[in-house]
Amino acid sequence: MRWAAYRAGATSSPWPMSAVKVTTSQPYVSWSHFRITEVSRPPEYASTTLSTTDSSSQGSSSPRAAASRRAWYPPRGGAARPVISFRLRLIRLTRSRESPLLSFDPTRAPVEDDERSLMASRFRGFLPVVVDVETGGFDAAHDALLEIAAVTVAFDESGRLARAQSVTVHVEPFAGANIEPAAVEFNGIDPWSPLRDAVPEREALQQIFRLVRREMKSVGCNRAVLVGHNAHFDHGFLNAAVERQDVRRNPFHPFSCFDTATLAGLAYGQTVLAKACRTAGIDFDTREAHSALYDADRTAELFCSVVNRWRELGGWADRAPVVPESGEG
Repeated sequence: MRWAAYRAGATSSPWPMSAVKVTTSQPYVSWSHFRITEVSRPPEYASTTLSTTDSSSQGSSSPRAAASRRAWYPPRGGAARPVISFRLRLIRLTRSRESPLLSFDPTRAPVEDDERSLMASRFRGFLPVVVDVETGGFDAAHDALLEIAAVTVAFDESGRLARAQSVTVHVEPFAGANIEPAAVEFNGIDPWSPLRDAVPEREALQQIFRLVRREMKSVGCNRAVLVGHNAHFDHGFLNAAVERQDVRRNPFHPFSCFDTATLAGLAYGQTVLAKACRTAGIDFDTREAHSALYDADRTAELFCSVVNRWRELGGWADRAPVVPESGEG
């Protein structure tokens, strides 16, 4: 990566910070803030360009490390060669889809932890979204996706995690999909019933992703992470449908997920959803089970219970500790 700061028409030193613009040679990469300090130059130079390379080239692998450079420029009128010294400090590096040319006001203070949402701080910028699917078998590549539900979670005023928004969609089997009789007997779904009000697979994904993106934006998260009971199953069917429909903007992480079977086994000694819920004090009606929305709702309750219980036991502070920059101890 290469940073460059441009200033034209300056008449005093140091330069007014509002005049700084930033460019990067890597598209879609920007940073929340960086600060240039200790800038000095001869006042007769009205237009000067400063440039520096990534601090990793100077023996530091961290983009947060401070970098000091010197820039030399040709003399004017036989005057001695001036030296412009400056210090570039990158405060935070984030992913974005902004233009490679970014304009901002570096006089604004860096974004501190207390300005970020609790959700973004708690899960490293990920928004947990509980997903449950009902299918025509166990093979994500060939068996039909018949129903999908998603439930988002949010922190309340007391800092406890709770269910938030939900959406469920009945899905038409894709062309050539296999449907195992034992699977539909188990979940009670008639794939061809007109009462299902099913939609094509691509439309179903769009409905789910629309809710997820809206919730991500509202809490300042940059990606969603799937939460599921035996999450690899739901994640596999979701990813297979995304690939099949050539969906380009999947908000979910492609392989990371939170598995409540594992979490419940740790927290409550139970891995079956119904038993884990009952052990955690969550109502579970077996007659409602194997509906995507009901199972997603119960899984969301279980996930919130584990997260809240861990916090009550002192396992996580409300704000992640600040990681010192290199050279600061």
